[in-house]
Amino acid sequence: MLREYIRRGYRTLLPLLYARRNYKFFMAGSFADLDNRIRRQVLASNMLNAVLRPILIPPPFGKKVLVIAPHQDDEAIGCGGAVLAHLNAGGHARTVVVQDGCGAEHALGMTREELMNIRERESMECARRMGCDEPEFLRFPAVDGQTAGRVADRLSAVLKVYAPDAIFAPSVLDNNLEHAYTAKALAMALEATPVKAQVYSYEVWGLCIPSTAVNIDRFIDGKMDLIACFASQTRNNDYAHAFRGLAMYHALQFGAVDVRHVERFFAQPADEYVGFVHSVMTERADYV
Repeated sequence: MLREYIRRGYRTLLPLLYARRNYKFFMAGSFADLDNRIRRQVLASNMLNAVLRPILIPPPFGKKVLVIAPHQDDEAIGCGGAVLAHLNAGGHARTVVVQDGCGAEHALGMTREELMNIRERESMECARRMGCDEPEFLRFPAVDGQTAGRVADRLSAVLKVYAPDAIFAPSVLDNNLEHAYTAKALAMALEATPVKAQVYSYEVWGLCIPSTAVNIDRFIDGKMDLIACFASQTRNNDYAHAFRGLAMYHALQFGAVDVRHVERFFAQPADEYVGFVHSVMTERADYV
């Protein structure tokens, strides 16, 4: 209990301590290379909502859906409602979790293996509640430029065996770099594997370019139930509250009357996805 209070205090006080310094750094450096910065930020921001209106698409998304989660809980947060709708419509789904879920084990007072076991049990419970197969855990300690090629090899093997009609994956524009590099690994896997799938990039730590949306009114409570599986992650972060709110906010694009909760995605055929991801990651490599 004391450790939890210390962690909460640290998370609250640290931004205050560094806010003044960070503000000065922002003012000193944010206006250099303005043209490139604007070009990148337009891609990664919600400004595109003014000119792009997502199209509501109904499930199922073909027969087989592959969900790629960088970490245990992304499968519920990013596309849990859409997957529930897909399964309810008679489709099949399978989840692959890329990273081992660790990194905060010392702060929690446990070993890496103990934390990994906890998070994998949570992900297995999520799959059980979804009604799909037990996830496949790739257990990479990190997903970055050094490991993306090996992640791609593992994903390529999954694609060859499962041959999905649709793939739900993190957005390459996500603010979490492990999410972005997971997208890069998927693009590399799709280059090596001739799978004719539609790729739906989902939102977690950043907004996507919204081209499609799924009405999850019937499944919003089910999505919250999926998120609740991840008790190790929701102890200090109320993801259910936050992402219910996001689903409600996005429904404003459809009037928020007949449609009250949606998940949004950037949908692309596999070949277009590959080109887009490589283009974005080339840009991101300049400043990450």
